[in-house]
Amino acid sequence: MIRREEKEYQAADLIICLSWFALESFRHEGVPENKLILNPLGVRQALFSAPAEVLERRKQRIRKGRLRVLTAGSFSLRKGALDYLRVAEKLKDRVEFVFRGDVVPDARYLRSRAERVIQFLPRVDQHKLPEDYFRTDLFLFPTLEDGYAAVLAQASAAGLPILATMNCGAQDFLREGKDAWIFPIRRPDLILERLDWCDRNREALSQVAEEAAKPKPGIEWKDRAVKLADAYEEFLKRKRRG
Repeated sequence: MIRREEKEYQAADLIICLSWFALESFRHEGVPENKLILNPLGVRQALFSAPAEVLERRKQRIRKGRLRVLTAGSFSLRKGALDYLRVAEKLKDRVEFVFRGDVVPDARYLRSRAERVIQFLPRVDQHKLPEDYFRTDLFLFPTLEDGYAAVLAQASAAGLPILATMNCGAQDFLREGKDAWIFPIRRPDLILERLDWCDRNREALSQVAEEAAKPKPGIEWKDRAVKLADAYEEFLKRKRRG
């Protein structure tokens, strides 16, 4: 499979990268710059945007209740299961952790230990995910590598402050310290430190939540399609000139 994909990359005129992290990985392997296009996936904000009453309940929980942290996707070593578990074990008495998705075979040995500090919920269709986003206060995504994490765009559209690693496209549309915090991979200590800050500084976290709830321009599917069409047009112009 790897040999086949390497041949496909070599034969392709253009390679569409879904995140800056993915694009940099191609650059690192020596792929020419003019073959690479950065074009992340989109999101239907109308589906995931939290209504005003949801945002108000979230702010009330942030100010007075126990923080509820959501992660959605796959519980796997590649997606940072070990780091996630370390954080949850340290903060289990102060923060509620909820994981929506599958437990991948490589992380099943952690399941019994993780269930003591994390509530596991089965995978659901993405159209049902807004219910989870609306009931939570923060979104955590400690992945080691992910070409583009669609759940980040969904959680962002739902107005959740986000804690994520650099290796998933987070820095492509989230703003450090404004609506999110972005960390190097394999640094659960930094994630723990930030969640501790969130728990101890509720008014400041409430302000981050207000910023996170603002509409995100340019991330709708139609916006991504226009950008991609423009990139194709520019490529064809270059090809005609060359």
